[in-house]
Amino acid sequence: MKEESVHISTYSLSSVDIGADKRAKPSALANALQEAARAHAHELGWGVETLHEKQKYWVLSSIQVDLVARPKHAESLSVQTWPKGTHGIFALRDYVARIGESEVLRATSSWALLDAQTGRPTSVSGLSDLFMERRGIHAIEVPAKRISIPTSFHCERKISPIYTDLDEIGHVNNARYLDWAWSELAGDHRKHTTGWTVNYLKEVREGQNLTLKTSLEGGRCVCIGIREDDKPAFVVEFQLD
Repeated sequence: MKEESVHISTYSLSSVDIGADKRAKPSALANALQEAARAHAHELGWGVETLHEKQKYWVLSSIQVDLVARPKHAESLSVQTWPKGTHGIFALRDYVARIGESEVLRATSSWALLDAQTGRPTSVSGLSDLFMERRGIHAIEVPAKRISIPTSFHCERKISPIYTDLDEIGHVNNARYLDWAWSELAGDHRKHTTGWTVNYLKEVREGQNLTLKTSLEGGRCVCIGIREDDKPAFVVEFQLD
């Protein structure tokens, strides 16, 4: 296999990545994975700048993270990532993150390639061979699942996205959803989190108010963000031991 089909990035955890429990926030780990994916896509000729010229952009549709441990301040993550082919309209990408020789997490993600004018998915069949070369190599074999929505919720709150929540294309950054959901967990639940899955369903922009509803059931905590048009924008499921 060609060396270019896998990429390794280093991400050093700074003060802004660490929560009140002195461990890395899920959003910090999400940022580490996203930066590794962005760097590798650029190397493969499908990066943000190149796609901008083609009036296209990548969006994260879903991700599953299986967590071994949340790192501490000043620790450096070595993030190994590779694309592993396609599944329907999605390009698949996996990750393994380590500190030294110790594995911290494994993850799998599904990405859509959108048309900048219409906002609709475009075909991923034309990706280079390097996107397909490691299709049988998995960090997590099965793509991130569609999260089942609880029938009842025990609490809800309102969220109004502001400018600093946005990414470079004007949407709420995917890591911010994790911050909002993580804040809904009780301290004991955070200590017992073994991973999470996120479904990104609808874009959210500045001033588009959300209702965040939370449910705790059967070893999982589910947070769903609902837009004012009653459409779900995202769903986060934390797995608890």
